Amino acid sequence: MTSASRVLDVLPLFHDDLRLQLLVTSTGSSPFQSGIQELFSAMGLPVLPWKEAIAAPIDLAISASFGGELHNISPCYDRMLAGRPYRQRFRRALGVRRGQRLLVLNSTWNTEGFFGNGGSRDLLPSILPRLGTELPVDEYRIAAVLHPNIWHGHGPGQIRAWLDRAQRNGLVLIDPLHGWRQALLAADIVLGDFGAVSYYAAALGIPVLLAAADQERLDPETPLAEFVRSAPQLDAHAPLRDQLDRTFAEHRALPDPARFVSSAPGESAALLRHNFYALLGIPEPPAPTLLEPLPLPPYEPPRRTTPMRARTSVRGRRVHVERSTVHPYTADGETHLAVHEDTRDPGEPAAADVIVREGPPDDPRLGSPATWATEVMDQYPYCALARLGSRRTCRLAIQLLDDGSAASEVTRRGRHSRARTQRTRRTSASQQQSPLEVPTLIGRDQRAHLTAQFRPADCIHAA
Repeated sequence: MTSASRVLDVLPLFHDDLRLQLLVTSTGSSPFQSGIQELFSAMGLPVLPWKEAIAAPIDLAISASFGGELHNISPCYDRMLAGRPYRQRFRRALGVRRGQRLLVLNSTWNTEGFFGNGGSRDLLPSILPRLGTELPVDEYRIAAVLHPNIWHGHGPGQIRAWLDRAQRNGLVLIDPLHGWRQALLAADIVLGDFGAVSYYAAALGIPVLLAAADQERLDPETPLAEFVRSAPQLDAHAPLRDQLDRTFAEHRALPDPARFVSSAPGESAALLRHNFYALLGIPEPPAPTLLEPLPLPPYEPPRRTTPMRARTSVRGRRVHVERSTVHPYTADGETHLAVHEDTRDPGEPAAADVIVREGPPDDPRLGSPATWATEVMDQYPYCALARLGSRRTCRLAIQLLDDGSAASEVTRRGRHSRARTQRTRRTSASQQQSPLEVPTLIGRDQRAHLTAQFRPADCIHAA
């Protein structure tokens, strides 16, 4: 699959030439055939069985691997160079917020890779739970780029099953054919191995920390082997956050990876087309030679349905909030439990301080925000805060017992919300896409529900 995907990079070099008919075939020699036919179907070109292909009168055959001197010019790398100006768009597509770091996990398909064969040297399964524990979710966004042969050798469904809890913790799995380059450009740091993606990251100047650095399968004279020897390596027994922070802070871009990835950066399209048409024995088209730009990936915000432990502490006049899947031993400050309505364990919401859900305020299945909040708080009487949020709005409901001090707290919070409402309504019209609404108190038995609508930025840490 990996080699076949490289063919997609050179197809635009033959666009608009009515003299040529393109065909595709596969030798069938690779054990990783899953996904090949789907890829060919998406290309929309005639597919020849291998026996017919070798007997057909073909004028030019382009192999996806073992291309002689063609390994010195890389259209894949050039497409990434051309996509650099769109880094912030790629980050927004992955739901990376301002101030967050995007950590990209990468594994080649070798048994000694980061995501290996399940043996004692296979680090990814043991690292994934620690990432959710040791890296605060509001400071780190995590994505995984796995080799196409991992995906299609085991099957996409199996990969998702193996990484199910990590996905519910917020991990996003990147499309191994069409999305990995954009994720790499968006990354702040890569936790990878001795595969090509880690080397591409180094060539792009991105900090790389190697979780698997086995050199047994590498020619010691190659630039990749030299990079593996010199790159910082993960200590699986030491705190992860400290190592990531240190790698990021001490990073200095190396010149060799970029020099060896391409001998002519930005020129691969022209050089390749010149060679192709020279072999065909016909003149090149007069139009400029251009590669396809990297497409903007679909929007994939984090969706965490595992319970979150949120810790708050006051630092001067600021309230600091930190969330992770468990409460670290070294952490301090007040702690509350936030649970998503779609959590797997039906008993978890009963113990939650905060219950959250994504959804638009006009979703008829949920009723109005006040209806949803009332139902949640009726069902879970120990829940103090309910949050219904979407990309544009965030609605909160606070539940407090109406007995003495708790009742006065409702009053204080009510005044605070109303004060914020008055200030917001004096802002310009362009700032009122999601204004604060005047909160309403809904009396019900001995409880009071205080509901209000906020901009998402106002309540980003509410859960």
